[in-house]
Amino acid sequence: MRKRGVLFLNGPIYCHDSLQAELAGDELYVCADGGAIHAHTLGITPAAIIGDFDSLPESLLEEYRTNPEIELLQYPTDKDETDLELSLAFMGERGVRELLVIGALGGRFDQTLMNIFTLAQ
Repeated sequence: MRKRGVLFLNGPIYCHDSLQAELAGDELYVCADGGAIHAHTLGITPAAIIGDFDSLPESLLEEYRTNPEIELLQYPTDKDETDLELSLAFMGERGVRELLVIGALGGRFDQTLMNIFTLAQ
């Protein structure tokens, strides 16, 4: 059972090189919707992509659909949970006890506040 998880969100990241050094390779990689763009840029294959896929380019989504190692969990756009909340639940169900969240800050102000609030709970 993996204890450490890495969750990619869709906010900006500015330190790709130092980030790659931080990632050990044995973590459970999960992407909340458009966070899959960051994983793709870093050459990381996520275990799962979770969300309504409204910010994931169709071409990248099709590429991920052809990979049987990636679990795609698509939810309706009109839902009660955020993609972050759904991703956190997924990781908790898989025994993740330590979490590195990437791309949670610096995007839209309302989403940044919601991410902080959600992660503080």
